[in-house]
Amino acid sequence: MIRTEVHETVYNLVKAAHDPYNVEKLDEIRDIYGAYLSDWALAEILREQDEITETLWHAACSGDIETLKEYYLSGGKTGRKYDEFGICHSLIAGAYRNGNFETVRYLLDVGEQPDEYETDVDLKALFMDDVIKAAENLVDYFKYHNKNTTKAQDEKISDLEDTLRLVRREN
Repeated sequence: MIRTEVHETVYNLVKAAHDPYNVEKLDEIRDIYGAYLSDWALAEILREQDEITETLWHAACSGDIETLKEYYLSGGKTGRKYDEFGICHSLIAGAYRNGNFETVRYLLDVGEQPDEYETDVDLKALFMDDVIKAAENLVDYFKYHNKNTTKAQDEKISDLEDTLRLVRREN
C-alpha cells in the first residue's frame, strides 16, 4: 500500500466514524497505520470533521433545514456532537434551544436524538403545541358545524375552550 492510499483509507475510516473526539478509534487507526500517518494528516482530518460539525450546528441553531437535508441526503451520519466550552451538544439541542421546532422535527425524522443529559430539551412539550392545536380544531369544527347544540353541549364546549386557553398560556 502506498502512502496516498493509506491516507485515503485513514481519512475514510475517521470520516465514517463521524466522531473526531473518539480517542479509541484514533488510537486504533494510529496502531494500524501509524508508520504512514503523519500528525499533519491526522490534524487535517480532524479539522475537516470539526468544520462539518460546526456547519451542521449553525444550520440547526438557525433553522437552516436545507443545509441539514443536503448533509443527510448525501449519506451523512447521525449523532454528530458540537463541542462548546468542553461540553458536547446534540444538533437537536441547538435547534430546540433556539426555537427552531420545525428543524427539531426534521432532525428527529432523520434519526437524531438529544443526549440524555440535555434535560432542558423537552420533546413532549414540543409536541404539546400540536396536540393543543388539534384539540382547538376539533372544538371549532364541532362548534361551527353543529348549529343545533343543547345547552349542556354548549357548556362543555365553553369548558373545553377555557381549558385550552389555560393550557396554551402554560405552554
